[in-house]
Formats: sequence, structure tokens, C-alpha cells
Amino acid sequence: MNVQRATLHRVWPCCSGKGRHSRTGRLLLSFMTLAWTVSTANSISVDLKPGGENGTATPPPTMMSYHGGMEQKMTQMITFGAISDRIFGHGSLRLSATASSHLDVSYSIIFGPAWLSGDAVSFTGPGRVSVRASQEGDEQYHPAANVIRSFDVISTWDSWVMNHFLESERSQPSITGDNADADGDGLLNVVEYALGLDPRDPSRPFAEEAVLIIQGSDGLFVCRFTRNPDALDVSITIEESTDLDSWTPVATSVNGSVFQSSLPGYTVWETNGGSVYTVELSSPFSSSIGYFQRIVVVR
Repeated sequence: MNVQRATLHRVWPCCSGKGRHSRTGRLLLSFMTLAWTVSTANSISVDLKPGGENGTATPPPTMMSYHGGMEQKMTQMITFGAISDRIFGHGSLRLSATASSHLDVSYSIIFGPAWLSGDAVSFTGPGRVSVRASQEGDEQYHPAANVIRSFDVISTWDSWVMNHFLESERSQPSITGDNADADGDGLLNVVEYALGLDPRDPSRPFAEEAVLIIQGSDGLFVCRFTRNPDALDVSITIEESTDLDSWTPVATSVNGSVFQSSLPGYTVWETNGGSVYTVELSSPFSSSIGYFQRIVVVR
């Protein structure tokens, strides 16, 4: 046990006993000798010893200060606001927490599909994420209490469903499921999602004014359609056939990537239209052979 003695500026004896006081400040004392023992981080136990004959003396009471060579650490707290849900694929999250001590705050991932670089959180998939903010203190400040924030990283599909369907409909697979056709236009929800269409507004593919157009010109078979650049959890494949029985993949986009084709004579390019991209695939064309192309969407 660490016992230290103070140098008293002035004392007055009257009785003996014990008292408690913070490590810094002033004490009303009554004896010549003062000793204290550190008992907690923020307090000390003070023993008073008689200084006069039979423990009595006559000097009047007086306030005195003491110095024991110890410094009182200050407390601090962390301010770390709530984090709103994130959409997977929409960039990283920059964390922002501050300590009342103005010391740097550090972060750690407790659980979830995420990884941390400094104060930037990147996501590896949808799921629940929990982040801890901490400040370990220094010679002047005690460690701060950790603050934990949790939030959901939702898939682009879930975000799309929330944007197009009522809350009461989201638990009904016959309306919002991948293979449902909410607007009765013959296109499944997952196809409308992948192509950037509105599942509540009937689309008319293959019509002249429709988004999806197939035409032949200049010895090329041209397939034009749009895709949703936020559909990061689907694969879109253009397949070709001459008999509607055997189908060959000719161009593919995987999880939102740019369409690619490695077949000779086939070219594919995209135009960034903001909320949707326009995709155009040109294929070799012969008038003596019937060509068919289809779009296959898998989520």
C-alpha cells in the first residue's frame, strides 16, 4: 500500500479521526501530521494524528492546502451519432466520432460483413454491422466509455423492393418475389429489376417505343436494352439460337459489371444514362438463317 506524507502549511489539533477528500483541493485539518493512502482512482483516505499533549491544542481552525505529488486525471466521453442503414455497393462509410478530451478516437468492427481502414468502413455484402468507437486516454484523461453503433447493410434488391412496393406488400412473395409479376406485363420482377424497369408500370418489350428493341441492319443483328447499374446481385446473359432449342451465351454482365463478349464478330458497348445504362450488342447476321436472342437474368 502506498502511503505518502504531505507538507502542511498550517494545522490545528483538536481530535483524531479519518476523512475523505479528492486528491486536489483544500482540507479542514486539526493535527500536525497528515498521512494519506490511495484507495481509489479518485479519492484518498486521510489519517489524522494528535499533535498536542493528550491530543489537545488551542490554535484556532484554519483552511489549508496540501500537495502530495499526485495528479487527478479527468474523465472524458465520446460523441458518436447513430448510423443510418446503408445500401451495399453504394460506396464506403466514413465514421465520425469525437472525444470531449479532443484526443483521437479509434474504431473497430465488432461483427458484420465489413472491414475497416482508418475511419473508412467498406462492405463485403449485405448484413448487420456493429462498430465500436473508443478512446484509451492519456496521462491527463481516463479512458472513455466505448460507444457502439449498429446498422444494416441492405442489398440493392431489397432497396429496389422498398422503393417500388408498399410495406404491406413486401412480405407477400406473390407480389414482391423474384418470380412475381406485379404489373402483369409478362416480365418477372427480377427481370424488371435487372433491366431498370418499373414493376408497377406495365412495360411492352419488343414494341417500337419500348426499352427493349431487337432489329436487323447492315448485316448485323442488333439487340438494344437497358440495365440497372445498381443491380449488383444479378447476372444478365444474352443468349442466341437459330432453332429456339439450343442456346449459346454471347455476352454477359456479372453483378453489375460491364457487358463482355469474347465471340468473334460480336461487339457490345454501354452508354451511361444515369439511372439506367443502355446496352447494345451487335452480332453477325445472315438473311438465310433465322436468329433469335433472349435475355436471361439470374439472381
